[in-house]
Amino acid sequence: MTSGFDTFLIYQPQVENWEANRIHLYSAVELKTGKDSAAKYGVVWFNARTEVDKINRLVTLDQVQLTKVKFPAAANKEAALTALLQKKLPGATKTISLDRLQAALEAAGEEIKGVEVKNDPPKVIVTGKPSLLVLIDGKPQLRDIEGTKLQRVINTRAVLLFDNDKKTYYLRVQDWWLQTEDLEGPWSYAEKLPDDMKKAEEYVVKEASTQTPQSDQGSKAPSLKDAGKKAEIPVVYVEFGPAELIETKGEPQYKAIPGTRLEYAENTNGNVFRLSGRYYILISGRWFGATSLQGPWTFVSGSDLPTDFAKIPSADPKSTVLASVPDTPQAQEAMIANSIPQTASITRSEAELNVKYDGEAVFVPIQGTSTSYAQNTSSPVIKVSDNNYYCVEAGVWFKASTPQGPWRVGVGSMSLSQISAASLRGNQTSGGITPMTVTGEPWMLSCLPMIAGSPPRRLCQKP
Repeated sequence: MTSGFDTFLIYQPQVENWEANRIHLYSAVELKTGKDSAAKYGVVWFNARTEVDKINRLVTLDQVQLTKVKFPAAANKEAALTALLQKKLPGATKTISLDRLQAALEAAGEEIKGVEVKNDPPKVIVTGKPSLLVLIDGKPQLRDIEGTKLQRVINTRAVLLFDNDKKTYYLRVQDWWLQTEDLEGPWSYAEKLPDDMKKAEEYVVKEASTQTPQSDQGSKAPSLKDAGKKAEIPVVYVEFGPAELIETKGEPQYKAIPGTRLEYAENTNGNVFRLSGRYYILISGRWFGATSLQGPWTFVSGSDLPTDFAKIPSADPKSTVLASVPDTPQAQEAMIANSIPQTASITRSEAELNVKYDGEAVFVPIQGTSTSYAQNTSSPVIKVSDNNYYCVEAGVWFKASTPQGPWRVGVGSMSLSQISAASLRGNQTSGGITPMTVTGEPWMLSCLPMIAGSPPRRLCQKP
């Protein structure tokens, strides 16, 4: 850049810190007042709004704001450079590598703030047979399916129906159904379905979309229409509180990890380790230990985790767990990556939300806050006051003056930042709440993902 006879060369920016969707940078600047003049150096500080594309690993910088210019050896040139930058920077847009920025954050040694989380161990089921886990939030709540004689259990993500005439439950698994008279089992393949099942299935599948019971199998199981030939009827575990399923192919087969005393179960998609007669599992970024695979399991803090875990070679198949082992380079990298908000844009006029309750909305206080959440809906509805309700859907906050809506993209102040991660339901915790920046149409928003290794539940907030 030039100003009269002065030429300014701005070097690659360095990261100072990254807060929510604004990154703070500084750059060295070289000043020459003539072709043969000696170079003089200074520093400029600025910040910019970030739009992060984690899929393509790119960050777009715009809305640049100059904050400070310092030229110790040429203080009289500070005003000229300030005027020049203030003219050029606001409209500038630049796309840079996300990986480069992450590396810069690591080099800057910025402290990543942790969040309080709930570390109560869930019920852990370790089984060597094909299995399914159905989670029901408390006592089963049955509601009629319109136009049929069937009822649906509404407080589960699984498609679970009840035929009151036959006193039988039906569980939909891919393109087939299992049945039982008792949720505790045993379950069997449903060869003959109720007359209303087709109509009920069309309605429920439309409502439930792709929600299905949890399975530890990575690939699609064979259809039970071929039961006894290709498919094996799975064992169904119905749980009424937090639970995790770890499925092995037969009895656990352990393999030693070179350079450590650790062994890991190689015939499972889960992270199961054995060390000196004690077992360790990694679930949603948290370690739990037990003297037996049948439990009881207890939370293992980072300081109590055996040092052998940090010695797992980076080329080992189980090196992925290093991101959850404190003080490893992989853990530091994961912390930095997890602190960077994912951004996206939405058009307010096209954003819609419909919340369905089981009867009238019932709200339960959130511990340690002045807010409460709706207990009888699958949507995360939060009540801030009698005429302020918020709900997050696909990373977008909606606001309404009543629990029933109408819902619109959230505007106004919220006290959601008061919500402790440990106060949310079960083991579901947020990694933080970050600002949602409005730039007209569409809206730009940013969301922090959950703790590394956790399910993709995200929270966003408008300042």
